[in-house]
Amino acid sequence: ERLGKLAPPPLRQPLPLMIGGSGEKVTLRLVAEHATMWNGFGPPEEFARKNAILDDWCRKVGRDPKEIERTVAIFSPEDLKDLDGYAAAGAEHLIVGMGWPFQQ
Repeated sequence: ERLGKLAPPPLRQPLPLMIGGSGEKVTLRLVAEHATMWNGFGPPEEFARKNAILDDWCRKVGRDPKEIERTVAIFSPEDLKDLDGYAAAGAEHLIVGMGWPFQQ
């Protein structure tokens, strides 16, 4: 009885699922089938190419590509110069990784 009072309420919506990676045959297919977000990598031209492949997988599995948010991981300060390129390639969110101790 006590455990029932401490348990969190059941979920009313599915949890968001982000899958990161760029494998064209398996990873992007899994993203199309299951993910709510995809995290890819640069440079912008490569991100755009993988983004198009993900769109193709979505069509193959019968899913609207617009249902998947597109994120890109940036780990190099030089990549920050290409933010417009990432946006043009379809990135909706940026995930910026910073080295220790947060060097520029």
